[in-house]
Amino acid sequence: MNFNENLFMLRRRDNLSQEELAEKLGVTRQAVSKWESAQSSPDLDKIVELCKIFNVSADSLLGLSDCPSSPEERPSAVQPKKRSFNEFTPSLFWLILFLAGFILFMFLVFGNSFDSGLYHLSLAIMFIPFLVFLVRTVISLLRR
Repeated sequence: MNFNENLFMLRRRDNLSQEELAEKLGVTRQAVSKWESAQSSPDLDKIVELCKIFNVSADSLLGLSDCPSSPEERPSAVQPKKRSFNEFTPSLFWLILFLAGFILFMFLVFGNSFDSGLYHLSLAIMFIPFLVFLVRTVISLLRR
């Protein structure tokens, strides 16, 4: 790829509009548009700024080497992996289940009445999340 294609791809990868990129560089939107359509080229100082903004080398920006096409290919120091709430939802569910079993267990042990059926149910409610945690940990260790 050449410079104009790389610039377009990098700008889209980072979800920047031409106007937003132009604002970061201190140029007009039309200048960015001309760079992307290969009607003109930026000055050297703007190329250096573009490399910093997109965290790529000048070689890759200018098309002399491959350019990372996705955020996953970027160095982790610049683009940390963002964790979504959905990644933590299963763990949160098992934690709440464990706490419910623990509260039921404590109520039965220290309460006035004792029911062996509920006692065993509370132990099971606490044991199941622990077992799931153990299995998930072993699986994640085996994947490495």
